[in-house]
Amino acid sequence: MTTTTTLRKWGNGIAVRIPSAVVKAVNLAPGGKVELTVRAQSVHLRKSAESASIETLCAGIRPENLHGETPWGNPQGREEW
Repeated sequence: MTTTTTLRKWGNGIAVRIPSAVVKAVNLAPGGKVELTVRAQSVHLRKSAESASIETLCAGIRPENLHGETPWGNPQGREEW
């Protein structure tokens, strides 16, 4: 799907209004995150991956993917170990 929209001034920046057909096609919502990438004088906008909650991330911890302590070496300043 290709569509055209108009850039508008918003504070010190510029805003892009995304037409409702695109919003529905990509399942965007107010407050959602998008990524902007610049490539060869083009701007690419795409929906960001959903962020997992800390609860979801911790639920994925299993004995087989749990690592031990990481050795950081000797103290380098006045920290106490």
